[in-house]
Amino acid sequence: MVWLDSAAVSIQQAFTLTGAGRFTLDPWSVRDMTLAAHSDDAGTAFGLLLQPFLIGTPADDLEVAGQVGFVLHFDERGIEQAGLSLNRLSAVDRRGRFALHPSDGSVAWQRAGSGSVSSLTTEGVSLFALRSGAFAADATFVGDQLTLISPIVVPVLGGEVALDAFTLSGALVEGASPTWSASASVAAISLDQLTRELQWPPFSGSLSAELNDMRYREQMLEVGGGLRLRAFDGEIRVSGLRVLD
Repeated sequence: MVWLDSAAVSIQQAFTLTGAGRFTLDPWSVRDMTLAAHSDDAGTAFGLLLQPFLIGTPADDLEVAGQVGFVLHFDERGIEQAGLSLNRLSAVDRRGRFALHPSDGSVAWQRAGSGSVSSLTTEGVSLFALRSGAFAADATFVGDQLTLISPIVVPVLGGEVALDAFTLSGALVEGASPTWSASASVAAISLDQLTRELQWPPFSGSLSAELNDMRYREQMLEVGGGLRLRAFDGEIRVSGLRVLD
């Protein structure tokens, strides 16, 4: 049995990795170990550790700033807990396609149990010419299940886009088919602002919509609660919607 009380490695003063635990060498087996990493310069850490693997992808042109950290705890079965922390983290595409504006919070995952609450806040996101206002997200992440605790409400174009409910399971299980369920809504989105920002032919009025009880399982998307869309002083309703493959 080997005991590691404390070890630390610094990479170009941009990224620090620390570890402690106990393990055997012959055969190699982890009994209990914790690894933690922190960077006060997420941009430099991104360039050193991740960007070389993202060449040719949309993430290749990201400009990253802020602070980031993570922690992993291992037992004899593998990763038992994981955590990620963000402090004023931002990621902006130099080509202007998308951006995550300064964000704070923490994400926690554990293999079993009731699970800690993961909370994130951001000053907004951008997609081409469209930028949202600030919003927050709270969820639990245990085993292979992610559950949204409260709606994510994103202010945009004079109205709101909301993910009212969401659960995901099976995404971390090898060979399993991910399943999810969700409800979403759009409220009072200004068509005038939308068409002006995207340089489309102008429209007036507002757009509202509801997608209730969406479910995805075995390559089938079903909207159990139907789709309701309101625009141009009228309403469209769709029921029994199913999308295969």
